[in-house]
Amino acid sequence: MGPQRRILIVDDSDEDRQALRRYLSKHTSDEFEVAEAETGEQALDMLREQTADCVLLDYNLPDLDGLEVLGEINGIDGQVPVVMLTGMGNETVAVESMKAGAQDYLMKGAVTPTNLHRAIRNAIEKVALQKQIEEHRAELERSNRELEQFAYVVSHDLQAPLRSIRSFCQLIERTYRGKLSKEADGWIDFVVDGAERMQLLIQDLLRYSRLHTRGQPFEPTDCNRVFDEVTANLATVIDETGAQVTRDDLPEVTADRTQFGQVVQNLIANAVKFHGDETPRVHVSAKANGSGQVFCVRDNGIGIATQYHERVFEVFKRLHGESSQYEGTGIGLAICRRVIERHGGRIWIESDGKTGSAFYFTIPQSSRHAPCDDASGAANRDD
Repeated sequence: MGPQRRILIVDDSDEDRQALRRYLSKHTSDEFEVAEAETGEQALDMLREQTADCVLLDYNLPDLDGLEVLGEINGIDGQVPVVMLTGMGNETVAVESMKAGAQDYLMKGAVTPTNLHRAIRNAIEKVALQKQIEEHRAELERSNRELEQFAYVVSHDLQAPLRSIRSFCQLIERTYRGKLSKEADGWIDFVVDGAERMQLLIQDLLRYSRLHTRGQPFEPTDCNRVFDEVTANLATVIDETGAQVTRDDLPEVTADRTQFGQVVQNLIANAVKFHGDETPRVHVSAKANGSGQVFCVRDNGIGIATQYHERVFEVFKRLHGESSQYEGTGIGLAICRRVIERHGGRIWIESDGKTGSAFYFTIPQSSRHAPCDDASGAANRDD
Protein backbone atom coordinates (compact mmCIF):
# COMPACT_ATOMS: atom_id res chain seq x y z
CA MET A 1 0.00 0.00 0.00
CA GLY A 2 1.35 3.39 -1.03
CA PRO A 3 1.42 6.55 1.08
CA GLN A 4 -1.91 8.18 1.80
CA ARG A 5 -2.72 11.01 -0.63
CA ARG A 6 -4.99 13.94 0.15
CA ILE A 7 -7.49 14.42 -2.66
CA LEU A 8 -9.74 17.47 -2.89
CA ILE A 9 -12.93 16.98 -4.93
CA VAL A 10 -14.38 20.27 -6.16
CA ASP A 11 -17.87 19.80 -7.61
CA ASP A 12 -21.27 21.37 -6.91
CA SER A 13 -23.05 18.05 -7.62
CA ASP A 14 -23.43 15.90 -4.51
CA GLU A 15 -24.12 12.89 -6.72
CA ASP A 16 -20.89 13.41 -8.70
CA ARG A 17 -18.84 13.87 -5.54
CA GLN A 18 -20.17 10.64 -4.07
CA ALA A 19 -19.43 8.79 -7.32
CA LEU A 20 -15.84 10.04 -7.28
CA ARG A 21 -15.49 8.96 -3.63
CA ARG A 22 -16.62 5.45 -4.57
CA TYR A 23 -14.18 5.31 -7.49
CA LEU A 24 -11.33 6.43 -5.25
CA SER A 25 -12.02 3.58 -2.81
CA LYS A 26 -11.98 0.88 -5.51
CA HIS A 27 -8.19 0.38 -5.75
CA THR A 28 -6.46 -1.11 -2.72
CA SER A 29 -3.07 -0.07 -4.15
CA ASP A 30 -3.95 3.60 -3.52
CA GLU A 31 -4.98 5.09 -0.19
CA PHE A 32 -6.65 8.49 -0.17
CA GLU A 33 -7.80 11.02 2.36
CA VAL A 34 -10.71 12.73 0.59
CA ALA A 35 -11.97 16.25 1.16
CA GLU A 36 -14.85 17.96 -0.66
CA ALA A 37 -15.76 21.47 -1.76
CA GLU A 38 -18.95 22.56 -3.51
CA THR A 39 -17.68 25.88 -4.87
CA GLY A 40 -14.47 27.33 -6.22
CA GLU A 41 -14.11 29.81 -3.36
CA GLN A 42 -14.61 27.09 -0.76
CA ALA A 43 -11.93 24.98 -2.47
CA LEU A 44 -9.47 27.88 -2.52
CA ASP A 45 -10.06 28.58 1.17
CA MET A 46 -9.39 24.92 1.96
CA LEU A 47 -6.18 24.91 -0.10
CA ARG A 48 -4.95 28.03 1.67
CA GLU A 49 -5.29 26.20 4.97
CA GLN A 50 -3.97 22.84 3.81
CA THR A 51 -2.59 21.83 0.44
CA ALA A 52 -3.68 18.72 -1.47
CA ASP A 53 -1.79 16.04 -3.35
CA CYS A 54 -4.30 16.31 -6.18
CA VAL A 55 -7.45 18.30 -7.00
CA LEU A 56 -10.33 16.83 -8.98
CA LEU A 57 -11.85 20.01 -10.37
CA ASP A 58 -15.26 20.37 -12.05
CA TYR A 59 -15.07 22.65 -15.08
CA ASN A 60 -18.53 24.16 -14.36
CA LEU A 61 -18.99 25.60 -10.88
CA PRO A 62 -21.70 27.95 -9.57
CA ASP A 63 -19.36 30.80 -8.60
CA LEU A 64 -16.18 30.49 -10.66
CA ASP A 65 -15.51 28.42 -13.74
CA GLY A 66 -12.89 25.71 -13.58
CA LEU A 67 -10.23 27.74 -15.44
CA GLU A 68 -10.56 30.62 -12.97
CA VAL A 69 -10.21 28.24 -10.03
CA LEU A 70 -7.25 26.57 -11.72
CA GLY A 71 -5.55 29.95 -12.12
CA GLU A 72 -6.13 30.75 -8.46
CA ILE A 73 -4.78 27.35 -7.40
CA ASN A 74 -1.61 28.02 -9.40
CA GLY A 75 -1.36 31.36 -7.62
CA ILE A 76 -1.63 29.73 -4.20
CA ASP A 77 0.66 26.81 -4.94
CA GLY A 78 1.81 26.18 -8.48
CA GLN A 79 2.74 22.62 -7.60
CA VAL A 80 -0.72 21.21 -6.83
CA PRO A 81 -1.69 18.64 -9.51
CA VAL A 82 -5.14 19.24 -11.02
CA VAL A 83 -7.31 16.85 -13.00
CA MET A 84 -10.11 18.72 -14.78
CA LEU A 85 -13.53 17.02 -14.94
CA THR A 86 -16.37 18.07 -17.22
CA GLY A 87 -19.65 16.74 -18.43
CA MET A 88 -19.00 18.22 -21.89
CA GLY A 89 -17.16 16.14 -24.46
CA ASN A 90 -15.48 19.21 -25.87
CA GLU A 91 -11.88 19.10 -27.12
CA THR A 92 -11.63 22.88 -26.79
CA VAL A 93 -12.29 22.58 -23.05
CA ALA A 94 -9.60 19.91 -22.77
CA VAL A 95 -7.06 22.05 -24.63
CA GLU A 96 -7.91 25.15 -22.57
CA SER A 97 -7.58 23.17 -19.36
CA MET A 98 -4.18 21.73 -20.26
CA LYS A 99 -2.89 25.13 -21.39
CA ALA A 100 -4.07 26.67 -18.13
CA GLY A 101 -2.01 24.17 -16.14
CA ALA A 102 -4.18 21.09 -15.58
CA GLN A 103 -2.19 17.86 -15.65
CA ASP A 104 -5.04 15.76 -17.04
CA TYR A 105 -8.62 15.93 -18.29
CA LEU A 106 -11.51 13.44 -17.93
CA MET A 107 -15.12 13.50 -19.12
CA LYS A 108 -17.47 12.65 -16.28
CA GLY A 109 -19.46 10.17 -18.33
CA ALA A 110 -16.28 8.23 -19.12
CA VAL A 111 -14.75 8.18 -15.62
CA THR A 112 -13.93 4.72 -14.25
CA PRO A 113 -12.01 3.72 -11.13
CA THR A 114 -9.10 2.66 -13.35
CA ASN A 115 -8.73 5.80 -15.45
CA LEU A 116 -9.39 8.06 -12.44
CA HIS A 117 -6.63 6.44 -10.38
CA ARG A 118 -4.33 6.52 -13.42
CA ALA A 119 -5.06 10.22 -14.02
CA ILE A 120 -4.32 11.06 -10.37
CA ARG A 121 -1.05 9.12 -10.34
CA ASN A 122 0.06 10.64 -13.65
CA ALA A 123 -0.84 14.15 -12.47
CA ILE A 124 1.12 13.74 -9.24
CA GLU A 125 4.11 12.26 -11.09
CA LYS A 126 4.07 15.06 -13.69
CA VAL A 127 4.18 17.76 -11.04
CA ALA A 128 6.87 15.93 -9.08
CA LEU A 129 8.96 15.56 -12.24
CA GLN A 130 8.46 19.23 -13.12
CA LYS A 131 9.52 20.21 -9.62
CA GLN A 132 12.61 18.05 -9.94
CA ILE A 133 13.45 19.61 -13.30
CA GLU A 134 13.05 23.12 -11.88
CA GLU A 135 15.25 22.25 -8.91
CA HIS A 136 17.93 20.85 -11.23
CA ARG A 137 17.68 23.93 -13.43
CA ALA A 138 18.03 26.24 -10.45
CA GLU A 139 20.99 24.22 -9.19
CA LEU A 140 22.61 24.32 -12.63
CA GLU A 141 22.11 28.07 -12.88
CA ARG A 142 23.58 28.53 -9.41
CA SER A 143 26.54 26.32 -10.30
CA ASN A 144 27.11 28.21 -13.55
CA ARG A 145 27.03 31.53 -11.72
CA GLU A 146 29.58 30.25 -9.21
CA LEU A 147 31.83 28.92 -11.98
CA GLU A 148 31.62 32.20 -13.88
CA GLN A 149 32.39 34.15 -10.71
CA PHE A 150 35.30 31.83 -9.98
CA ALA A 151 36.66 32.29 -13.51
CA TYR A 152 36.29 36.04 -13.19
CA VAL A 153 38.03 36.21 -9.81
CA VAL A 154 40.87 33.92 -10.88
CA SER A 155 41.48 35.66 -14.19
CA HIS A 156 41.16 39.13 -12.63
CA ASP A 157 43.41 38.41 -9.64
CA LEU A 158 46.09 36.79 -11.80
CA GLN A 159 46.49 39.90 -13.92
CA ALA A 160 48.68 41.87 -11.48
CA PRO A 161 51.29 39.18 -10.67
CA LEU A 162 51.43 38.14 -14.30
CA ARG A 163 52.13 41.72 -15.38
CA SER A 164 55.06 41.76 -12.96
CA ILE A 165 56.36 38.45 -14.29
CA ARG A 166 56.07 39.65 -17.86
CA SER A 167 57.80 42.98 -17.10
CA PHE A 168 60.74 41.28 -15.40
CA CYS A 169 61.01 38.75 -18.22
CA GLN A 170 61.22 41.59 -20.74
CA LEU A 171 63.79 43.35 -18.55
CA ILE A 172 65.93 40.19 -18.45
CA GLU A 173 65.56 39.90 -22.22
CA ARG A 174 66.73 43.47 -22.86
CA THR A 175 69.57 43.27 -20.33
CA TYR A 176 71.07 39.88 -20.99
CA ARG A 177 70.24 38.98 -24.61
CA GLY A 178 73.48 38.22 -26.42
CA LYS A 179 75.51 38.28 -23.21
CA LEU A 180 74.80 34.67 -22.32
CA SER A 181 74.85 31.52 -24.39
CA LYS A 182 72.54 30.90 -27.34
CA GLU A 183 70.86 28.27 -25.22
CA ALA A 184 70.17 30.90 -22.54
CA ASP A 185 68.78 33.28 -25.15
CA GLY A 186 66.40 30.51 -26.21
CA TRP A 187 65.29 30.03 -22.63
CA ILE A 188 64.62 33.75 -22.29
CA ASP A 189 62.53 33.71 -25.48
CA PHE A 190 60.59 30.75 -24.15
CA VAL A 191 59.82 32.48 -20.83
CA VAL A 192 58.83 35.78 -22.48
CA ASP A 193 56.58 34.04 -25.01
CA GLY A 194 55.02 31.93 -22.29
CA ALA A 195 54.26 34.97 -20.13
CA GLU A 196 52.70 36.83 -23.05
CA ARG A 197 50.58 33.82 -24.00
CA MET A 198 49.48 33.35 -20.40
CA GLN A 199 48.39 36.98 -20.27
CA LEU A 200 46.34 36.56 -23.45
CA LEU A 201 44.71 33.40 -22.06
CA ILE A 202 43.78 35.14 -18.80
CA GLN A 203 42.41 38.19 -20.59
CA ASP A 204 40.27 35.99 -22.84
CA LEU A 205 39.07 33.94 -19.89
CA LEU A 206 38.09 37.17 -18.17
CA ARG A 207 36.09 38.27 -21.22
CA TYR A 208 34.42 34.87 -21.48
CA SER A 209 33.48 34.83 -17.78
CA ARG A 210 31.76 38.21 -18.11
CA LEU A 211 29.46 37.12 -20.92
CA HIS A 212 26.70 36.55 -18.36
CA THR A 213 27.21 39.70 -16.34
CA ARG A 214 27.66 42.67 -18.66
CA GLY A 215 25.25 42.35 -21.54
CA GLN A 216 23.23 45.20 -22.95
CA PRO A 217 19.49 45.27 -23.73
CA PHE A 218 18.47 44.16 -27.20
CA GLU A 219 17.75 47.03 -29.57
CA PRO A 220 17.21 47.59 -33.32
CA THR A 221 20.64 47.08 -34.89
CA ASP A 222 21.66 48.17 -38.39
CA CYS A 223 23.88 45.30 -39.56
CA ASN A 224 25.34 47.30 -42.46
CA ARG A 225 26.62 49.86 -39.99
CA VAL A 226 28.00 47.16 -37.72
CA PHE A 227 29.85 45.65 -40.69
CA ASP A 228 31.40 49.02 -41.55
CA GLU A 229 32.55 49.51 -37.95
CA VAL A 230 34.00 46.00 -37.77
CA THR A 231 35.98 46.35 -41.01
CA ALA A 232 37.29 49.70 -39.76
CA ASN A 233 38.48 47.96 -36.58
CA LEU A 234 40.19 45.29 -38.69
CA ALA A 235 41.64 47.74 -41.24
CA THR A 236 45.27 46.99 -40.34
CA VAL A 237 45.07 43.23 -40.76
CA ILE A 238 42.90 43.60 -43.86
CA ASP A 239 45.48 45.93 -45.45
CA GLU A 240 48.40 43.71 -44.44
CA THR A 241 46.88 40.62 -46.07
CA GLY A 242 45.24 42.43 -48.99
CA ALA A 243 41.98 40.76 -48.00
CA GLN A 244 38.77 41.47 -49.91
CA VAL A 245 35.96 41.79 -47.38
CA THR A 246 32.52 42.39 -48.90
CA ARG A 247 28.88 42.22 -47.93
CA ASP A 248 25.37 42.10 -49.30
CA ASP A 249 22.81 44.63 -48.15
CA LEU A 250 22.28 43.41 -44.59
CA PRO A 251 19.04 43.63 -42.56
CA GLU A 252 18.21 45.28 -39.29
CA VAL A 253 17.88 42.88 -36.33
CA THR A 254 17.00 43.15 -32.66
CA ALA A 255 20.20 42.38 -30.75
CA ASP A 256 22.78 43.44 -28.24
CA ARG A 257 24.61 45.68 -30.69
CA THR A 258 28.05 45.33 -29.09
CA GLN A 259 27.88 41.56 -28.85
CA PHE A 260 26.52 41.20 -32.36
CA GLY A 261 29.44 43.28 -33.62
CA GLN A 262 31.91 41.09 -31.73
CA VAL A 263 30.52 37.97 -33.40
CA VAL A 264 30.88 39.51 -36.86
CA GLN A 265 34.36 40.80 -36.02
CA ASN A 266 35.56 37.44 -34.67
CA LEU A 267 34.30 35.59 -37.73
CA ILE A 268 35.76 38.04 -40.25
CA ALA A 269 39.09 38.19 -38.38
CA ASN A 270 39.27 34.40 -38.36
CA ALA A 271 38.46 34.21 -42.05
CA VAL A 272 41.26 36.66 -42.86
CA LYS A 273 43.75 34.98 -40.51
CA PHE A 274 43.17 31.39 -41.62
CA HIS A 275 43.81 31.98 -45.32
CA GLY A 276 45.69 29.77 -47.72
CA ASP A 277 47.94 30.76 -50.60
CA GLU A 278 45.28 32.88 -52.27
CA THR A 279 44.38 36.43 -51.30
CA PRO A 280 41.77 36.18 -48.52
CA ARG A 281 38.20 36.76 -49.69
CA VAL A 282 35.42 37.11 -47.13
CA HIS A 283 31.77 37.77 -47.87
CA VAL A 284 28.98 38.45 -45.36
CA SER A 285 25.35 37.83 -46.33
CA ALA A 286 21.98 37.31 -44.68
CA LYS A 287 18.70 35.70 -45.63
CA ALA A 288 15.31 35.70 -43.93
CA ASN A 289 14.11 32.22 -42.92
CA GLY A 290 10.62 32.96 -41.57
CA SER A 291 11.61 33.09 -37.90
CA GLY A 292 14.43 35.57 -38.27
CA GLN A 293 17.67 36.04 -40.20
CA VAL A 294 20.36 33.53 -41.14
CA PHE A 295 23.77 35.20 -41.50
CA CYS A 296 26.69 33.68 -43.36
CA VAL A 297 30.38 34.62 -43.22
CA ARG A 298 32.03 32.76 -46.12
CA ASP A 299 35.76 32.61 -46.88
CA ASN A 300 38.23 30.94 -49.25
CA GLY A 301 40.64 29.92 -46.50
CA ILE A 302 42.12 26.64 -45.34
CA GLY A 303 38.79 25.15 -44.27
CA ILE A 304 37.89 23.00 -41.30
CA ALA A 305 37.51 19.23 -41.50
CA THR A 306 34.07 17.89 -40.61
CA GLN A 307 35.23 16.10 -37.44
CA TYR A 308 36.23 19.46 -35.94
CA HIS A 309 33.02 21.38 -36.66
CA GLU A 310 31.88 21.14 -33.04
CA ARG A 311 35.24 21.21 -31.34
CA VAL A 312 36.14 24.68 -32.62
CA PHE A 313 33.31 26.17 -30.54
CA GLU A 314 34.75 24.82 -27.28
CA VAL A 315 36.79 27.04 -24.96
CA PHE A 316 40.54 27.00 -25.64
CA LYS A 317 40.22 24.30 -28.34
CA ARG A 318 42.68 25.02 -31.14
CA LEU A 319 43.19 22.87 -34.21
CA HIS A 320 46.66 24.30 -34.69
CA GLY A 321 49.40 23.93 -32.11
CA GLU A 322 50.88 26.81 -30.20
CA SER A 323 53.92 26.80 -32.45
CA SER A 324 51.88 27.14 -35.65
CA GLN A 325 51.73 30.26 -37.82
CA TYR A 326 48.19 30.96 -36.58
CA GLU A 327 48.15 32.89 -33.32
CA GLY A 328 45.27 32.87 -30.86
CA THR A 329 44.03 31.42 -27.60
CA GLY A 330 41.06 29.50 -28.96
CA ILE A 331 38.20 31.33 -27.27
CA GLY A 332 36.78 33.59 -30.01
CA LEU A 333 34.34 31.03 -31.39
CA ALA A 334 33.27 29.98 -27.88
CA ILE A 335 32.32 33.61 -27.30
CA CYS A 336 30.47 33.69 -30.62
CA ARG A 337 28.41 30.65 -29.68
CA ARG A 338 27.50 31.98 -26.23
CA VAL A 339 26.46 35.32 -27.69
CA ILE A 340 24.32 33.72 -30.41
CA GLU A 341 22.71 31.35 -27.91
CA ARG A 342 21.95 34.31 -25.66
CA HIS A 343 20.04 35.80 -28.59
CA GLY A 344 18.05 32.57 -29.00
CA GLY A 345 19.90 31.51 -32.17
CA ARG A 346 22.49 28.93 -33.12
CA ILE A 347 25.80 28.87 -34.98
CA TRP A 348 27.35 26.19 -37.15
CA ILE A 349 29.96 25.52 -39.84
CA GLU A 350 29.84 24.18 -43.38
CA SER A 351 33.25 23.20 -44.74
CA ASP A 352 34.90 20.21 -46.38
CA GLY A 353 38.27 21.13 -44.94
CA LYS A 354 39.71 22.05 -48.34
CA THR A 355 37.88 24.90 -50.07
CA GLY A 356 37.15 27.47 -47.39
CA SER A 357 34.50 27.68 -44.70
CA ALA A 358 31.04 29.13 -44.22
CA PHE A 359 30.00 30.11 -40.71
CA TYR A 360 26.23 30.43 -40.31
CA PHE A 361 24.37 31.92 -37.37
CA THR A 362 20.75 32.83 -36.74
CA ILE A 363 19.19 35.85 -35.05
CA PRO A 364 15.44 35.41 -34.33
CA GLN A 365 13.05 38.20 -35.25
CA SER A 366 12.34 38.87 -31.60
CA SER A 367 14.24 37.57 -28.59
CA ARG A 368 12.93 37.56 -25.04
CA HIS A 369 16.23 36.44 -23.55
CA ALA A 370 17.34 38.59 -20.64
CA PRO A 371 20.32 40.88 -21.14
CA CYS A 372 23.39 39.37 -19.64
CA ASP A 373 26.83 40.25 -20.62
CA ASP A 374 29.94 41.83 -21.95
CA ALA A 375 30.49 41.19 -25.63
CA SER A 376 34.18 41.81 -25.70
CA GLY A 377 36.25 38.89 -26.91
CA ALA A 378 39.36 38.29 -28.89
CA ALA A 379 38.93 37.67 -32.59
CA ASN A 380 40.40 34.22 -32.50
CA ARG A 381 39.28 30.94 -34.01
CA ASP A 382 38.84 28.23 -31.39
CA ASP A 383 41.27 25.83 -32.97
